[in-house]
Amino acid sequence: MLVASCPVRCITTDPATGAVRVTPEDALRCIYCLECCQSHPSKPDGFPYGAVHVDPTPNDFIFELESSGSLPVRAVLTEGLKQVRDRAEMVKVGLRQALADMEVKEEAEQVGFNM
Repeated sequence: MLVASCPVRCITTDPATGAVRVTPEDALRCIYCLECCQSHPSKPDGFPYGAVHVDPTPNDFIFELESSGSLPVRAVLTEGLKQVRDRAEMVKVGLRQALADMEVKEEAEQVGFNM
């Protein structure tokens, strides 16, 4: 029943043991539809959620990278990471400026000057 509840067949049965499993490769196919959770809502002892709980890992990122062949994949990855770093730096600078502006506004309001 649990295996059949998954529309993309992420959940499989180990042929040797019969145990239900999700391999890392299978997990990448998960679309977070939660069908497995809805079809098995009972709470066994020691489980805060239902019998099945699906949750993405918040600090893990999986990138799939392909190259057309004009550049090596390593060069594409390196340049892409530089772009991510540069954009994160722009966000950081913008947040610092916004915080500084908020502090100036609060200080001005405290002395009776409305901005």
